[in-house]
Amino acid sequence: MKKALIAVGLMLIGVSAADPGPFGGLAQGLDGFGDYKRGAEWTVFQLQLLPVYPFRLFHERTANYGLAVNVWGNIWGDYGNNYGLSLNGYAEGGHNYGIGLGVYQKFRRNSGLTIGIFNGVAYGNYGLQAGVINFCSNGSYVPGTVNGNTGVQFGLVNICDEIRDEYGEGGKVTAVHPVENNLQIGVWNQADSGWQFGLLNHNRRSPIPWMIFANYSAPADAADDSSPDSCAGGCYVID
Repeated sequence: MKKALIAVGLMLIGVSAADPGPFGGLAQGLDGFGDYKRGAEWTVFQLQLLPVYPFRLFHERTANYGLAVNVWGNIWGDYGNNYGLSLNGYAEGGHNYGIGLGVYQKFRRNSGLTIGIFNGVAYGNYGLQAGVINFCSNGSYVPGTVNGNTGVQFGLVNICDEIRDEYGEGGKVTAVHPVENNLQIGVWNQADSGWQFGLLNHNRRSPIPWMIFANYSAPADAADDSSPDSCAGGCYVID
């Protein structure tokens, strides 16, 4: 019996680091001793108590295709994505293609469904955010791209009006750009563009920025280049 159990264990964890498979991280000391290159590429179960080794089963860059339970920290990091169900206390990072349920969860991008008290994205929401507070927190401007909410935000408070910094020589901010918004439904909605339905709606680029019940302004232009002319009616040039 003992030999049989050992054999089964080796079948589960005895996977080479070059092709780790779903249990490769275990073969390298749970999550590759903190080195994602030695850990698993994907898993069907992730458990993380803290965002550091050894308080997690797999590295934060390990993609989840099943169930992930995250108490505090990064389950997905910069590259590991969620394709299944993730239960989160406090979590940041990655691209969500599945379902995220939690207290505070902030993905880099969301193409699925997030339900929680605080739902955020660092770059873009392409799916549905449903919660008490939904927000966009956007990074630097990249010509030809649009960040923000191109999906739907549904909650008591929906905020997607943070601007993106455009950097010039020497790392100096030369202009700031509004982010995209498609649709917000809530009590208080705040954005730079798009449709809003709620008790109070603030749309910075609308002819009437503050409106009750509904508001709208034309979407931000994804085709903007980095020249000052592209900022007419869009970004704000900084001298």
